Amino acid sequence: MTAHSGAAITDKEITMSNTVSRLSVLMLTGAAAGLIALATAGTASAGPGTPYVPRIPSINSDAVALNPQPLPPGPDWSKVALNPQPLPPRVWLPRLGF
Repeated sequence: MTAHSGAAITDKEITMSNTVSRLSVLMLTGAAAGLIALATAGTASAGPGTPYVPRIPSINSDAVALNPQPLPPGPDWSKVALNPQPLPPRVWLPRLGF
């Protein structure tokens, strides 16, 4: 029985409370493990033995990012797409017996 109410606590409520407690402990343990893993990775990457790999910047990276240019003209496929022509006659088909 609880101190503030006269209702009795059932076995189902006790089981649910225990389940919630276990899930809470599992969640906190997982969060702590994740934080420890992140901290370990951070100290490992900042360690003095970590090799320095310089980033090789592209010569045109700023120009591409700050001043986009139109693409150079390519083949004009619009005439082919908008004005389809019949295919030429097949010369080799009669030779094969079709």
